[in-house]
Amino acid sequence: MLRVIQSGARRTQRIVQALRNYARADEAVTRVDLHAELEETVALLAHKLRGLEIRRELAATGPLTARRGQLAQALMNLVANAADALEGREGARLTLRTADLEGGWVALEIEDNGPGIPEAARARIWDPFFTTKEVGKGTGLGLSIVHTIIVERHGGRVSVRDAEGGGALFRIELPRGGEASAPAQGT
Repeated sequence: MLRVIQSGARRTQRIVQALRNYARADEAVTRVDLHAELEETVALLAHKLRGLEIRRELAATGPLTARRGQLAQALMNLVANAADALEGREGARLTLRTADLEGGWVALEIEDNGPGIPEAARARIWDPFFTTKEVGKGTGLGLSIVHTIIVERHGGRVSVRDAEGGGALFRIELPRGGEASAPAQGT
């Protein structure tokens, strides 16, 4: 019984720390550990991710320079959307993958084995208020916010494509900080 209480206390401590980091008001540019941000996102969304297989394929990327609160918000929106797409699916799986790219860039992929995104919707998914969810289930702002944070505020790139075997794969590419040239295509 004591071990269960201690385990619950550690989990609560991680969630509280993640909430404190997520709610941070400052938008100063700082050194960010992408893997730690992913883990905080998973901790905060544990209720939505329950029952999903979470795979982590994390490369040694090292820290990057970013606005931590904004980056956390983008990750939260992407992981929450993936969880929504997987809701009620047998064998639901979410894969979080990072890679160190040439030219001082870092890549993050969030892949699910859900139903995927219809081709007609892909051209509009970054538009504000566009949603494929039922009325009352989404605002249509999540992916628009992701695009703004990654592309406009961090000088990065965000894209989506079909995942191998079905589902969707969102890819974020961010400059590590300082002077960075564009990553080679196909990395």
